[in-house]
Amino acid sequence: FEFTAENTSHIIQLNTLSGSTANLVHAVYENTCGTLALRYCSNDSQSDAINLTIGSTYKVRVYSVSGEPQTTTFSVCI
Repeated sequence: FEFTAENTSHIIQLNTLSGSTANLVHAVYENTCGTLALRYCSNDSQSDAINLTIGSTYKVRVYSVSGEPQTTTFSVCI
């Protein structure tokens, strides 16, 4: 997922979780795919992305920390 910052802070929220796990982590990255830099990770379903640059594009990665394959559906609200 990706978003372009319209403010210097945004709330990132994982919603409507269903499936084999609700134990999801999300991470926010900046820069382009060849030079992605991790901003932060969150174990919570909601986080505050702060100190963003207005107009910059950020990537959001959502993944399970389970050691087993999972089938999960969710939506991302920014």
